[in-house]
Amino acid sequence: MTSRKSLFYAIMFLLLIAILVPLLYLANQLLNRYRMQTAVVRELSVEPSPMYVDDLLLGYKAIPGEYNLKIKLSNLKEERSYKVKINQDATRFTGVVKDHLPELWIFGCSFVWGQGLNDEETMAYLVQNKRQDLKVINFGENGYGNHHALLQIKELIKSKRKPKYIAISYIDWHSQRNIAAKEYVGALRTFGPFSNKNFFIEKLDSIRNTIYFKFGIPPNPEDVRFHFPQAYLDSGELKIRTIPLLKEYVPLVRNEDEFLVTEKIFDEIFEEAKKINVTPIILHMWSTGEYQKDPMIKHLKDKGFIYVDSYRDYSNPEFNMLPYDGHPNPEVNKFYAKKLLEAIK
Repeated sequence: MTSRKSLFYAIMFLLLIAILVPLLYLANQLLNRYRMQTAVVRELSVEPSPMYVDDLLLGYKAIPGEYNLKIKLSNLKEERSYKVKINQDATRFTGVVKDHLPELWIFGCSFVWGQGLNDEETMAYLVQNKRQDLKVINFGENGYGNHHALLQIKELIKSKRKPKYIAISYIDWHSQRNIAAKEYVGALRTFGPFSNKNFFIEKLDSIRNTIYFKFGIPPNPEDVRFHFPQAYLDSGELKIRTIPLLKEYVPLVRNEDEFLVTEKIFDEIFEEAKKINVTPIILHMWSTGEYQKDPMIKHLKDKGFIYVDSYRDYSNPEFNMLPYDGHPNPEVNKFYAKKLLEAIK
């Protein structure tokens, strides 16, 4: 009997060890991650809040109004403050201009929108200031991809609007956004205006939503406040669907399809622009590695886009706003404006 008890206790001990070791390892990993995340906490505050609203076509868009934004780091007393005005059509303010002028549409991500910049420091505002004969419209937005530009252009053309110029930013990691890759959607979930949660709360919510997903339980309403478009191929045809901005619920699009999906997005943009007799401009702002050898650029040139080399190594301290924000600084936006102005002479 004693030997049986000993065997039982030994088995229970081993089971306890088998359960505790992975739990302790996971707790240690989470603690280390938390320490890394909170060593220098970066907070983005927006007043008034919220700044964004759900949109079933684009996923989310800015709410019209005037905003004061602040970027604060826990290890610094100073903060970066900037002001943003959003027009009634959810575009960013580019300065006072007359209506009924020929229009210049600019599409893109935070580089175009002007993350971290006051209105008057953005590329679009600077172009508008130089070209009073045009109405410059900044359709860019934080987190947008090339597929957003396609969706926006289609809607604008449906409404019978016809611009004189169309300019679209291109950065090679837009392709990850175009397919709504899980790693990107997960990162976008924690973008300042979308969430004020800390790392532990985000992780717990992620675990909970993963369990919900496995058992077919709908997520909590507050976790699906925003959506995101996802481009994919169906029998070789480009399609775009809108999905919750929740990485556990993201349908899988193969990473190897990124390039082809992005090609087809630009092909459709070109065809849409051709309907209104406009040759679109590509503002090549960044490519990982040797940007001049980016194969997408060859495709865009061959297709007939007007190519504008507007590359600046924004990882260089001279060109970004670190430590507060790694986006291109006001000087780089002057460079972007100069390159775009040269293209539309």
